[in-house]
Amino acid sequence: MLYSSYCMSRLEELKAALSAGDVEAALLTVRDLECGTKAWRNCVEKANEAVISIDPESGRFLDWNIKAGEMFGWEAEQFQQSTLFDLYSQEHGVRLRQAFEKNGPEGEPVSFEAPIVLGDGRRIYVEGAFLRVELRDRSLVLGTLRDVTKRVE
Repeated sequence: MLYSSYCMSRLEELKAALSAGDVEAALLTVRDLECGTKAWRNCVEKANEAVISIDPESGRFLDWNIKAGEMFGWEAEQFQQSTLFDLYSQEHGVRLRQAFEKNGPEGEPVSFEAPIVLGDGRRIYVEGAFLRVELRDRSLVLGTLRDVTKRVE
């Protein structure tokens, strides 16, 4: 079972427990979700691909894993000062932004392959898969990036 399916089933249990006034069951479910979320974060941190989340309008990085830092050669401060669109040429940045808008919340994932230029001037080719999602009152884009420079060049 995918982690998202697990979370959805646990959320249904939480709603049922709250509706029934069963605080103890609700607290146990919340604890399960907290443990699962920590385990999922550990898994994302150990992934062999860069995993990011960004604001779809500005392209600002909201979160990233260790591999993203290694790929870009960045520390947290550089992520906080940059956008995903800054990494791509103007043409590719516009195409990526349009793909996010076209697919909208809960749309189809966007696959994208293009060169990016890192802050130190290095140029690498990345293959990305991005999905725009809605969380309460906020949109964000979840994505993975893989360095495919060896395959492309």
